[in-house]
Amino acid sequence: MKKLIFGIIGVLLLLFMGSNVSALNEGRCVDVQVTDITPSSVEIGDELTVGIQLDNCGDELPENVHFEITRFSDDIIIKEPLIVEFDKPFGYSNSKRFNIYHLYVTNKATPGEYVFEYELTYGDDNSYALKEGDFSITVTS
Repeated sequence: MKKLIFGIIGVLLLLFMGSNVSALNEGRCVDVQVTDITPSSVEIGDELTVGIQLDNCGDELPENVHFEITRFSDDIIIKEPLIVEFDKPFGYSNSKRFNIYHLYVTNKATPGEYVFEYELTYGDDNSYALKEGDFSITVTS
């Protein structure tokens, strides 16, 4: 009878501890936004910068923050690595991190709008989040 009671208590403790792990991970949140495209439109052969801001919107430090530009045109060269890893990027809640990409519009580009897609992922084995978005650049003649 004692073994049964201790077994039930053990299961209840595991369930309770498991729910606390989930509750802890809910406090992790990262927002991403494109804050700056300079200049806002470019000509063939021009360079420009794109500013990406990551913001800790939770009350706990996010882990394994990963930002990646996943779709882009070969007509615009991105000079920085497409993937940026942030091991522990935020020192406290509501802190921000800024990343700048330098781009070059090649001579083979045609005038028009170029769309870039990105993914932001963060989390650990217990909780994993994915956010996707895009931004565009207008190339004039």
